[in-house]
Amino acid sequence: MNKCHRRNFWVQINNLPAFIAVWPGDILNASSVELATAILAVFVKRIQYLLLSAVVESYLSRGVVSNKFLISRFTYRFGLYNRLETDYQSSNLVSSSAVNHMNISDLILKRLTPGQISALQLLGRTSESIGVRAFLVGGTVRDLILDRALTDLDVSVECHPKELTASGHINTDMVEKISPFGTAKVTLSDNLIDVAMARAESYPSPGALPEVTRARIEDDLARRDFTINALASSITPSTWGEILDLHGGLEDIDSSCLRVLHNESFSDDPTRIFRAARYLSRLEFDFDANTYDLIAEAHDGIFNLTGTRIANELEKIFLESNPLDVLQILETWDVLADIQSDLSVDNHLKELMLPGGYPSNDRKLMGFLLLALPLLGTRRRELCERLSLATAISSPIGDLDRIDGLSEGMKPSQIHARLTSCHDAALEAACDYYGGWVRDQIVLYQTKLREITLDISGADVLAMGLKEGPEIGRVIETIKSSLIDGEISSKEDQIKLAQSLLTPC
Repeated sequence: MNKCHRRNFWVQINNLPAFIAVWPGDILNASSVELATAILAVFVKRIQYLLLSAVVESYLSRGVVSNKFLISRFTYRFGLYNRLETDYQSSNLVSSSAVNHMNISDLILKRLTPGQISALQLLGRTSESIGVRAFLVGGTVRDLILDRALTDLDVSVECHPKELTASGHINTDMVEKISPFGTAKVTLSDNLIDVAMARAESYPSPGALPEVTRARIEDDLARRDFTINALASSITPSTWGEILDLHGGLEDIDSSCLRVLHNESFSDDPTRIFRAARYLSRLEFDFDANTYDLIAEAHDGIFNLTGTRIANELEKIFLESNPLDVLQILETWDVLADIQSDLSVDNHLKELMLPGGYPSNDRKLMGFLLLALPLLGTRRRELCERLSLATAISSPIGDLDRIDGLSEGMKPSQIHARLTSCHDAALEAACDYYGGWVRDQIVLYQTKLREITLDISGADVLAMGLKEGPEIGRVIETIKSSLIDGEISSKEDQIKLAQSLLTPC
């Protein structure tokens, strides 16, 4: 039994009085037999889950299976992974202190650069001078505590970022890229910091973008996805480094537990399903039972997401250290099939998407190419349309159709004609994906055929007496094909061939 499961089990035992209290009318009017039966049913369900978890761990440890998420999916499909349909099991009953008095000042001094610390101190002083609080929030605090590499500094202030300039300590030109959600990029001491207005959110419909209102930090933390991301550390001078933990995030970090703040989390914002997969892979945490079941119930909300939002989430996955692992998790949850029914992690994809296995430096582009490669041409175009992919990505995906048109035994000129306009990333992806004679033809094009150039030009052909028009292009193309196929070589050969093409038979 892992830490996450142990914690949930004992929290539930300790909160038995709370369980009884959630139904005061029913409980008080119930007979002792009915009460005992209700309590026993709860514990039977929890013991079932705990025993199942032990079996899963046993299979994994013995190497019977290699993917714990497949096991999870198996258990879900057979109805063995049951969420309690009671308020007793709700995360609201998990014990947590309103304010955890942990202070991470030492971690901040240890992990951040002097420039970053100076920038945060300036933000803190500025916020305090205008009567509001400022905090490091979310993943920044989580990764500081977990001693993981920091990618961004995320700060939440109880005002609109533009108001920070009122004190005069921060210039207006330091605050850029202000979004409708009250987020901005602030450059201080040569450090770029993501500053967001503390806000409350409401969702007009599942999958829709939220409607935001200015709020206190307590409300801002309550809107977040997981407890481990609902942490804040003060950067206000008087409380520098103090942790605000309203939802048991520190306990869940200690237990390696990934837990949502409320049961509507995934239905409100289905992109959190993608985020959950990334966190599972990156942090190697486990779900509590409720969170797993909520994902199983809510992933149909993927249909309500715009293509752009899904594409943004996939881009984040492609930038993970192990995107393959994340994609496998999503495939296990049927999320890839929700995006497009035939979208899957192909065996060749598995090899190509291992850490460091990308043949191209453009990980985002390569990721989409590798997802699209197993699809038929029409379905590739449908995927591009579903995800509203920009031309910079959809065009190389379209080049895969040209590559699919290769056939064994083609002449070098035919290979050149088919591949000449293809994006390098598409060629690289297809080369490794198909292998065999396709690889040989692509390598031949990349290393030799596309370097071949004519010694004569269209101007030379015009000088031979041919009038301007499309015929010039056809003549030049015929000469180049002969050169590529080795039928001619020298400039003199090219001139002779041009003259013969201009001379009536």
